[in-house]
Order: sequence, then C-alpha cells, then structure tokens
Amino acid sequence: MNIRLVLITIFISLSVIGCENSSKIENFEIEKKWASLYQKEGCLTGGQHWGPGTTEGSIFREEEWQRFFKILPETAIPFLMTRIDSTEKTKIHVCPFHMATEGELAVYASEHILKKNWYDCESGFKNLRNWSEKRKKASIPVTQSMLLDIQAKNELKRCFPTDTPEKNF
Repeated sequence: MNIRLVLITIFISLSVIGCENSSKIENFEIEKKWASLYQKEGCLTGGQHWGPGTTEGSIFREEEWQRFFKILPETAIPFLMTRIDSTEKTKIHVCPFHMATEGELAVYASEHILKKNWYDCESGFKNLRNWSEKRKKASIPVTQSMLLDIQAKNELKRCFPTDTPEKNF
C-alpha cells in the first residue's frame, strides 16, 4: 500500500476519533460549561430561535456557544430540560425586549442543539400548540411567558428529549 495513503488514512481516523471524543462530556462538566455561558453578558440579536443563519451577530456565534451546541444531544437535552424551571435572570439580552431567564436560554440552546424550535413540536402537545399560535400573533417573544405555563413547560420537557438522536430524531 502506498505510504501516503496509509498516512492519510491514519490522519483521518485520528481526526474522527478526536471529534467523537470532543462532543462527549460528563454531567459535572456540562453544568460548569452551562453556568459559565449563561452568566456572560451578551445579546441574541433576534437569533434566539434556531434557523439557518439566525445566529448572525448573536452570542450564539461565539466559539464557546458553538462548542456547547456540539455536545451530544442525548447528554445536553436532558440536562437543559432540568434548567428550564429556572427563572433566574441572565445577563443575556433577547433583543430588543428583555433579559433572558436561565430557563428561557436553556430552551434556545436546546433549539440550536436539536435544530428544532419549541413551537415546531408535534401537534399532540395542546398547550405548546396554543403558545405557538400566541407567538405568531405577538409582537414580542413569548418563550419566557410560555415557561410560566406549567402545562406547556411540562409538554416541552417531553417534546425535546424525544427528539434526541438515541430516540431516532
């Protein structure tokens, strides 16, 4: 076999192994990373929900956030679902309206990890569907308000974890 081909094969194999390991994270590490991110100052510049190109100018474009979004969903989403109950204000601005709560930011991070927004959850979630309709008519973001609706929040806790890759998402 050509030595050049062997070296290329080894390099690619090591690169793939390195990529797989970089997205695996222990629970205490994800909590530490999360705390450092949501305590930073910044602005979402209207790019809080997931969509191609929505993070332009947003703190979600920062390298630390991009690394966080690469954490395996089967690890990140269950952790983030434990954070959506938090009403603690962050230093992150939902432009141009209000400061995000930790819970609200956990929802937006989940959306970016799963590449799916909460308002796109299947129609079987009655309360989320109602909030999705309110969102369409609202002139301000409704995610923070939606999280105050216990039934909608509980539906969200069921919707997002079912969309992790280990659940065939």
